[in-house]
Amino acid sequence: MKRLMVIFLWTLAGATGAWAQSAKINPEVQFYLMGGMKGFAPKPFNREESVSPAWVPTLGAGALYQLKHIQVGMEFNYLDGKKDTDEFGSILTGINANILAGYRWSIGSRAKLSLQTGFAYSLHHLAVTDNHYSGSDRLNTTVFHNLSVAVPVSLLIQRVSPSGLFTGLKVVYHVAVGANSWRYMEGHQTEVYTSGVDGLFFQLVFGGLLTLKPQKG
Repeated sequence: MKRLMVIFLWTLAGATGAWAQSAKINPEVQFYLMGGMKGFAPKPFNREESVSPAWVPTLGAGALYQLKHIQVGMEFNYLDGKKDTDEFGSILTGINANILAGYRWSIGSRAKLSLQTGFAYSLHHLAVTDNHYSGSDRLNTTVFHNLSVAVPVSLLIQRVSPSGLFTGLKVVYHVAVGANSWRYMEGHQTEVYTSGVDGLFFQLVFGGLLTLKPQKG
């Protein structure tokens, strides 16, 4: 699957590059950093209340290749959050990778609006510590693992300065492919819990835009 994605991106980049040269269109590349919050559905996992935090901070980076209105690119996000109660404490960490394709409109002279979709892969770990367990400290923590595939749908609005620097706001929702399953493994036994979709992101975007000019032969 990864090899097919790489071949697809190289083929698309080559085709759009040839079109740009024939149409005398200079492509652009965007590099940016992101920071925001990701929402998580409640996860009681046989408890009276959810063991996961409702919102988790995220940090990430991305790059987009753009030809006229068409965009292709990739993004990576890391998240780390926690929840503390009298009964338990939990730490949620994870990574998210997106392969994106999109379309961008100009709104006035400096504002840009992009609609994007693609393929998303996420891996999360949720460690829950029982604060009332009286046995060994090594046995009072349960770790749940989650691997999910989704189709991201996002809106990105940017304001670009004359120098090419930009700020923006991005709203993303991941449409899950299959059930959102969380697994706890102990020896040869695996317990599976299903929760709602963990798909909502709010992110601030900071970056720069580079125009690729053809070399003179």
